[in-house]
Amino acid sequence: MTPHHPLGRIIRRTLARLAGSDSRASFGGESSWNTEKMAMSPDGDWLATGSQDGRVRIGDPDGRERARPTPHRNRVNALAISPDGAWPATGGQDGVVKLWNGSRELACQTAEEIAGLAWPADGSAVCAEGAQSLYVLGRPRSIMER
Repeated sequence: MTPHHPLGRIIRRTLARLAGSDSRASFGGESSWNTEKMAMSPDGDWLATGSQDGRVRIGDPDGRERARPTPHRNRVNALAISPDGAWPATGGQDGVVKLWNGSRELACQTAEEIAGLAWPADGSAVCAEGAQSLYVLGRPRSIMER
């Protein structure tokens, strides 16, 4: 990453902000002390956090909250953002995989706690890892168009 890369500026600005606030970030004025997971959009314009109480927040690296999707019933274990930046996905202790695109939400119940999420480079699916199974959810755009 070059010194003038936009993502480098965002990371430096975010780290400076964190260092200036007793190492605690906030979204919407609330402390994010219970944040367990974080992912940044590929273009670096926004980030998503997941917390131990099931809340998911989407906001700017400067702390301005953009959205607060429906929470999980308990801890968010995994968070991943699609390669095009359009679909944040979360996986929870509740066994639910959730996808958002800003205006719509999709929730898929699995048979077990979700431990990890990953998107392939082409964004064709989101893969969710459970303790005993791998779940593959098809391309979100095609799911939402039904």
